[in-house]
Amino acid sequence: MAGTGSPWSWRRSGGSAAALLTAAAAVSAASQTPVQTPQFRTRVDLVEVDVTVLDRNGRPVTTLTPGDFEVRERGALQRIETFTLVTADPAVLAAAAVPPDPAGRIQPEPPLPRLVRPLPPRVFVFVFDMNHLSPSGFTRSRDAVRGFLEDGLRPGDFAGLVANGQMLGNRLVTDKSALLAELSALGSPNLSRFNERRQWPRILSEEEAFAIARGSRTARDAAVMRACEEQPGDCDKGGRGAVEAQIDAKSLLVASEAMRDGQTTLTMLLGLANGLGRFAGPKHVVFLSEGFFSGAFAERVTQVAGLAAEHRVRISTLDARGLGTDPRQQDLFAAGPVQGTGDFVVLGADPDADVLTTLALETGGQRVRHRNNLRPALDAIAEETGTYYLVGYAPAVPFDGSYRSISVRVHKPDLTVRARRGYLASRAGEARAPVELPVAPPVAPPATPPPPGGAGPPPPAGIPPGGAPAAGPPPTGGGAAADPTALRMRPDAPLGRSADAISGRLGATSAGESRAAKLARDGWDRYSKGDVEGARELLAAAVGAGGGAWVRYALGLSELVLRNADAARREFEAVREAEPEFKTIYFDLADTYLQLGRTSDALAVLRDAAGRWPGDPETHNAVGVVLVRRGALDDAVESLSRAVAVAPGDGLGHFNLGRAHHLQHLRWLRTTPSTAATLALAERARLSALDAYRKSLAIGGWFEKDAREAIAALEIR
Repeated sequence: MAGTGSPWSWRRSGGSAAALLTAAAAVSAASQTPVQTPQFRTRVDLVEVDVTVLDRNGRPVTTLTPGDFEVRERGALQRIETFTLVTADPAVLAAAAVPPDPAGRIQPEPPLPRLVRPLPPRVFVFVFDMNHLSPSGFTRSRDAVRGFLEDGLRPGDFAGLVANGQMLGNRLVTDKSALLAELSALGSPNLSRFNERRQWPRILSEEEAFAIARGSRTARDAAVMRACEEQPGDCDKGGRGAVEAQIDAKSLLVASEAMRDGQTTLTMLLGLANGLGRFAGPKHVVFLSEGFFSGAFAERVTQVAGLAAEHRVRISTLDARGLGTDPRQQDLFAAGPVQGTGDFVVLGADPDADVLTTLALETGGQRVRHRNNLRPALDAIAEETGTYYLVGYAPAVPFDGSYRSISVRVHKPDLTVRARRGYLASRAGEARAPVELPVAPPVAPPATPPPPGGAGPPPPAGIPPGGAPAAGPPPTGGGAAADPTALRMRPDAPLGRSADAISGRLGATSAGESRAAKLARDGWDRYSKGDVEGARELLAAAVGAGGGAWVRYALGLSELVLRNADAARREFEAVREAEPEFKTIYFDLADTYLQLGRTSDALAVLRDAAGRWPGDPETHNAVGVVLVRRGALDDAVESLSRAVAVAPGDGLGHFNLGRAHHLQHLRWLRTTPSTAATLALAERARLSALDAYRKSLAIGGWFEKDAREAIAALEIR
């Protein structure tokens, strides 16, 4: 079975990787202080490697000479051509400034001069991997970064904060107060995926979810046995087949969400590494995460590490789980752990940490784990980055655009060496194939409501619509193939909504406008410009000053973008009560309920919408989505069939119906014991899936590739 793809969603997630460092030009020229550059022979390709050498106490070593180093490229020993010590240690710099001989005698020059030069301003970027941080991990990471920003940066060092796929403040700065303010405003991570795994039937890990989604009977049987031991009444009541169907659907959901979140994180790191390449010298990324299962896209991890190494970006990974890495002992949400003491778990195995190890080792960064206090690790990183050797060599093979491995050793005992493990052999300014960045769905402003009963004008250029059930095509550019059972929502629903519409509702400029109207208008203006935190403050004040339903809706949108799902829920519930004929609010509220793990509430809201607007295929589609999540495949097929009956020319509707029948087919095939009746039901579901897929192809749409792959899989008998 192919790997999982993107799940249904009503809101695009992730950030534009290309936009992470759009403010690079705002960094002062001081970040690229002119330094003494060694002179090389003309027409010789030179490779320079930043090498950090530490003693047994973790302190930088500053007394080494070129003869102490051994550099190999693809296993072949290289001759060191240039050698420079870069340091901020005043004692080392003072000792290097040897005064001229009083008698004017020329001092003998060593075969290879040992140059020493002062450390230029450094660049630090602290990345909060919000998709893979628990509340305790987030708090641990934020406290460490806050302490480091207060007293760990050197004067002149640049720093930036990245969270939710965006550079906070859209700039790198030397202003500690600005960084601390942005850090304080950073909201907590979204917990919906973590909470969902804890709900019965439990899924132990992303790795288990991927195994079940790909058809592993061993993993599936273990999950079913665990579920029946925990709630035998449910197994007796509905039978093993019903439990299997729930586990199949849940595994597909967990695996697809894990795929989405993992790809989003790696896409962000790719964009960050690419953007930091604009700066001279080494750059330092501190990646704060609890790791994630990367077996489905290991090549993407290698691509991130390679691009970072090419641009002299070191990625130090800090495991925010601290000492609690045993999943059977975690109490991340004041609730039971995902895994219990009775679960079969290979002790010491930690597949979620592989990605952290790879990123650190391949780029020459630190790999920090098993620490509840992360601040000392940041201090150690700062000390390491304050002293390093710049070792240059001319490879025997001219640059040809290939990726080449590097190994650096020091011929002295008890020393630790950190250096990147490879580079891209291309000359500066030389034309070469661009790095393919996987496309993640951009963070688009959510749906915006017009006055009830009237559609707003078309969205102005540059403002992407959102809100009604819509999700873009799945990420492209590598990774696993699309999952033949992943359902998706319409990417091109005609919304008729725009920012102008809500702007009109929030009030226009006038001399006599109320305080609430002015606050709301100013808040929405900030929201439209991307300052969501500032928008939330003003809109909350507007609600407190008597702002109505549309102000509360704008506030809810801001909370949702900032991943404060429960706060968004409160606002959306109030809007739905005040404006029950505003269709978009039903989808926004259902999306928020799903993020909070309240599947039943999401289903109730969407069924209410389907009852109010029975001729709208989107409502029936959305009901089908939630039913699939709950494992109620027969009910899902019924709802999705209503969607295509209402809109027979909607190709995506037929595609979604094919997905649901496809899941039915897999469920009956896996039913044990296998009988003639179950095989007949499986065959009927297979034929129904093929029929729906073929109808979707006949109509056409962005999903055609996935439909063809699903048809090919179903035709193999």
